[in-house]
Amino acid sequence: MMPGNIFRKYGFDPTGTTEYDDKALSLMILEELIQDVEAKDDNVGKIIRLLFDGFKKNEILRKVELGKGKTQGYAFIEKAQKIALEIYNEKYRK
Repeated sequence: MMPGNIFRKYGFDPTGTTEYDDKALSLMILEELIQDVEAKDDNVGKIIRLLFDGFKKNEILRKVELGKGKTQGYAFIEKAQKIALEIYNEKYRK
């Protein structure tokens, strides 16, 4: 059996893509980032998690009790995004 044939026999493709591995790694990093954000401020972590899950800002304001009006709530969501970005840049962007 020629060396290339063993790969075909067992289904290993050395030229295959790392797309799934890359996605899994990205999700693990994102989960770790959210945990870091939650450790800093629980509400900020909840907001980032809800944004990641696809919730819109107005939906987030209904789900997370911030004790703020609509305008202040939107500003807090933007602040949460900036906090998450700062943590990401400090810890994960090397």
